[in-house]
Amino acid sequence: MSDRKSTCQRWICDVAKDDRACDVAVRTIRQRLREVEYYLPLAANHADDDIEYVHQLRVATRRAVAAVELYKEFLPKKPRKALCRELKQIRRAAGTARDCDVLIQRQADQADSRSAERFLKDVRKKRRDAQSPLEEAFCVAVEQKTLLRLADQALVCVSCGEDSTRSASFLRWARRRLRQRVRAFFEAEPHQLDDLDSLHRFRIRGKDLRYAIELLAAAFPDSLRTESYPLVEHLQERLGTVNDHAVAIDRFRKWRADSKKANRRKHLRKLIKREREQLAEALWQFARWWTPRRSKQVQQRFRCYVRRK
Repeated sequence: MSDRKSTCQRWICDVAKDDRACDVAVRTIRQRLREVEYYLPLAANHADDDIEYVHQLRVATRRAVAAVELYKEFLPKKPRKALCRELKQIRRAAGTARDCDVLIQRQADQADSRSAERFLKDVRKKRRDAQSPLEEAFCVAVEQKTLLRLADQALVCVSCGEDSTRSASFLRWARRRLRQRVRAFFEAEPHQLDDLDSLHRFRIRGKDLRYAIELLAAAFPDSLRTESYPLVEHLQERLGTVNDHAVAIDRFRKWRADSKKANRRKHLRKLIKREREQLAEALWQFARWWTPRRSKQVQQRFRCYVRRK
């Protein structure tokens, strides 16, 4: 498998500003689906060779869903929803496996006791169990060609008529869509930077904005990709760290409640304490970085791209 080259691309580049938006929709969604088709067999059949295969599959499915949802007005409703369901099922399978991979990596460095070693052994078993859904997803989506069939049903029906929406240029359509994502992002900005629920919503809106930029960047000046996008990406990374610790705390609490072994519960209490300390540090670091001044600067950067013309 080492001689295979990934088809995965962050940016949608083979489009022009004056292309029709509906034409761009078809090319974009097909490109994103090719990325899923590339990584799914690797994650299902060669996960032991490189844990990045599962990670990249999850990213690819997220990007594919983002593309389908961004261009949903051009797609027939039922085929679009069926395609999204299939992609989300693959994403969930990859997500469960990826969460175990990350936890194994983190705990392997901290396995300093017999309790920690037994805990790590249990997580590795959970990871082995998580491989079956990936294999099943590969069988259904690729071997049975379900993903291809659903894509064809959704995209073959795209009709580029002459109504104002479908005949709009990619530039005109992209500016309107980016404006919506930017507005939703800043409307979700939390007032309290230690409110985990608000930070989670902000992270999701940031992810929506990030994926939209990847899909729409070709319609805008290069500075959107080289200057504004890295800021959103960095924000996502910081909020992702916060979310990882919060999710770990919830997961360990559940495992502790379900465990009947005293030594296991004791070890999980230790892990929860550690995650709480790391969460507090991540929140403090984010608050230092995402200041009102930085927020205003980011808003000003985006204003030049989304203003009406």
